[in-house]
Amino acid sequence: MRLLLTFLLLITSIGSQAAESILKIDSARLNQSINVKVYTPKSYDVVNKTTYPVIYLLDGNTHANHTVSNSAFLNSTGVMPELIVVAISTVERFTYFTPTLDKNSGRDSGKADLYAQFLKSELMPEINKNYRVSGFNMVAGHSLGGLFCAYILQSQPDMFDAYYLFSPSLWWDNEVLAKRTDFKSKAKSPFVYMSIANEQGKQRTAYQNYQAKLSGVYPNAIFQEFPNEDHMTTPLLSQIGAFRTQFADWLLSFDDVVNNPQRFITHFQTLNAKYGTTAQGQEWEIGQPVQHIVNELKDAKKALVASDVHLTMFPHSQWAYKSKADALALNGDRSAAITHMEKAVAIAKEHNDKYLEMLQASLTSLKEKQF
Repeated sequence: MRLLLTFLLLITSIGSQAAESILKIDSARLNQSINVKVYTPKSYDVVNKTTYPVIYLLDGNTHANHTVSNSAFLNSTGVMPELIVVAISTVERFTYFTPTLDKNSGRDSGKADLYAQFLKSELMPEINKNYRVSGFNMVAGHSLGGLFCAYILQSQPDMFDAYYLFSPSLWWDNEVLAKRTDFKSKAKSPFVYMSIANEQGKQRTAYQNYQAKLSGVYPNAIFQEFPNEDHMTTPLLSQIGAFRTQFADWLLSFDDVVNNPQRFITHFQTLNAKYGTTAQGQEWEIGQPVQHIVNELKDAKKALVASDVHLTMFPHSQWAYKSKADALALNGDRSAAITHMEKAVAIAKEHNDKYLEMLQASLTSLKEKQF
């Protein structure tokens, strides 16, 4: 039980720190310079072969902070992968997020295609060249940004693997997108998430009309309402909702690993094939099941299998050696158990680990225990 609590402590201690870098794109398509902030996750500079999905944030100045912190927190609890967050500085939104020229709006509009060209031909190649990307790309937009996402989904659906439309302004130009029937063919079906707050009037009417149309093209699209939010606050909960529903398959069930410890390996092999990632799971996701098998189930045979998985996947961890020691002790192999526990203590000493005293106590107890 004590080690179980230790793993829980490790979960809560994981920070949301992300390294920030700035790219300046001199865009020929937009005839202006665009500043882009790129946030790489905490592990980026630690595990230098890992690849990450990328989320492109429209209105990045507004939405970067909550997206970075929420994705990091959800990753720390095992429900989604780490991401590279690309926050694009705000442009003239009515100009570049709208798909048509609406003379009644009184604004320069209708240049969404130019902005799409900027993303596809200028920004995304730079991100792909300079960062370890997995090849799985998402785009998130709010309000007019959501309208732009809908336009890309309709005209170039293969440009992104996932589309997040938060309270999209689908009323634009007399609901022009809902009235179009020219959804382009797609090589693969992207993930689509669309949300709305407590909005009424033309915002809700357009949303409902487009929802009906979108459901016919993407029957697996996710639609979520936030009745206690308004148009400006909905991106926060919508972003969490989008992450949770898109990565609903990411969380590894504790019971699944207890029943079949090899699931810790095969689960992430399946996810990596889907998202292009190189994830192997977090140590607590195998460490906790091992301790449950040893201490609660007292299943000696399964404990050996589970501890082998733990040690194979985390060969430099003191907890993996403790798992193996506990499993060997349960099987009555005192000598081998002591050897592995000594290795756990040695690793903890090397890293001046704060749990060294606890591990030393476990080693002493193991040496004194009568079998």
